[in-house]
Amino acid sequence: MISGKIKEYIFTTCILILILILIFFGTDHYMASQVPKGKHFWMPALPWDDKIPLLSGWIWIYLLYFPLCFLPITWKEIWGNIIFFQKTVWGYAIISLAANFIFWIFPSRILRPSVPSFDLTGQLMLLTYTVDPGFNVFPSLHVALIAYVACLAWRASKKSLSMLIWIFCFLVALSTLFVRQHYILDLPAGFLLGIAGYFLIFKVPFINYNLKKI
Repeated sequence: MISGKIKEYIFTTCILILILILIFFGTDHYMASQVPKGKHFWMPALPWDDKIPLLSGWIWIYLLYFPLCFLPITWKEIWGNIIFFQKTVWGYAIISLAANFIFWIFPSRILRPSVPSFDLTGQLMLLTYTVDPGFNVFPSLHVALIAYVACLAWRASKKSLSMLIWIFCFLVALSTLFVRQHYILDLPAGFLLGIAGYFLIFKVPFINYNLKKI
């Protein structure tokens, strides 16, 4: 039997996820619709970006983002502590909204090459490019949110898991380059955003005080 408090947690989490997904993909596709109208987009590419090969097999690593991003919902440390739960939810929201704010203030995009094959890996690449047109480049939310999850794991006294998530965060960051979802500069920006979001929620006394009153 699921308690009323747990039901409230689940409802809050589902609503948050839905809102953030709508904002993220709404922004992405709206920006894509502005290309025919001549809107200028920033492409934060370095000379090194042109030297990175397209390795479509890395799409499988890239897609690890989704289970890693939502890994904290499996932790009893979060479900059993209302303050920890509230802070976790606010952290996701702040990081995602901050990234989307930057997408609007500094509209950026990435140009993709042709998909080299039409096997299962190639189909996944095409699906990814269709769902995500590539107008959510700087900073990388893929990196930011996994970095945030790694910090959460450390906070939940899951030190070994935190180190493992950091390793996957690095691999996912590499995958965003190899499948042409991000430029090099997007990655450190994502790391900084994720870590800053964690410290803002869990370390700033004013934020902590007000969350405890909710």
